[in-house]
Amino acid sequence: MQFFKGDAKEQKLVQALTPIFSSIRTSRNTFYNMAYTAFQLGEVIWDTGSSPIVGKVPRNVFREAFPEIFNAFQEGGSLESYLTVFRKVFGDEVDIEFVVPEPGHLQINISSDALRGANFIGYDVVDNQFEHYEVLDHEGDNIVFQSIPGFTSQYEVELFLVEMIAGGVFVEVTLSLGGGE
Repeated sequence: MQFFKGDAKEQKLVQALTPIFSSIRTSRNTFYNMAYTAFQLGEVIWDTGSSPIVGKVPRNVFREAFPEIFNAFQEGGSLESYLTVFRKVFGDEVDIEFVVPEPGHLQINISSDALRGANFIGYDVVDNQFEHYEVLDHEGDNIVFQSIPGFTSQYEVELFLVEMIAGGVFVEVTLSLGGGE
């Protein structure tokens, strides 16, 4: 910090406020570093149609994967960009195989057995406020819904890939979810 006059009063004031300024600076830096990965920002981008891939990726996938998708678009069409996006969308356990049967032709085989669980959440209105609670079965256990993370159809993957494919490359995708069932 640069002093205006540098007298004892000013120095005393700066010493008293330095911890507060430090805390504000830390909070501001944390906000700056984390804001661009917040799910809410993904929802705003989706809801306002501020990206060319809106409508080509389901909203729930976009809100969670948009930072990786945008970073991967810097090198769109590279195998690493495909890996980055598919791992974010389907999870790190996804199996991805690239086959190049001939120049300009890329086959991508994606296989994921991953399932995502989510507790069944109910709500009551109490004093004009929503109160959320976990719904339990007759034995007192949480009721859990399972879903496949990410894209749920080959069509969705192909629609999204149109935005990432390098010019002059024909890409075929095979998607296998839930152990090929």
